[in-house]
Amino acid sequence: MTNIKNAAKKIYDRCNLFLPSEGEAVIFEPEAENDVDACRRTAAKGKMAALKLGAKGAYGFCGDRQIYDPGFPAEEIDPTGAGDTFSGALIASLMDGRDLFQSIVYGCAAGSLCVQRKGLMEIAPVRREVEELVNSRREGADE
Repeated sequence: MTNIKNAAKKIYDRCNLFLPSEGEAVIFEPEAENDVDACRRTAAKGKMAALKLGAKGAYGFCGDRQIYDPGFPAEEIDPTGAGDTFSGALIASLMDGRDLFQSIVYGCAAGSLCVQRKGLMEIAPVRREVEELVNSRREGADE
């Protein structure tokens, strides 16, 4: 177990984007009080962090900035793959030029769509579906 922890720590030290699920961040920042504090410490080191909270949404940390997104309402059928879908969508969003905080919303939308499906490969939403869900939140805020 020590070898695994040492290898993971080496990867963490080199990463610039940290994507832990609830309960994982404190493993990498043992001085932290909780996962949120661990991600704040991560961001203070110049990294970006997104703390995945499942159905409760996600936090985003960059520098001294922090946001929380509650996610999107969803009737959960199968949560398998939701965290990976969130992470993939967040990275795709960053690669499209959005900032971390916009990308947190994008990842939450993708994760929400994912849990409403059952299966393995067919659960991942396509870009159009994610963008429609994100835009529906914006349109609701404009009304």
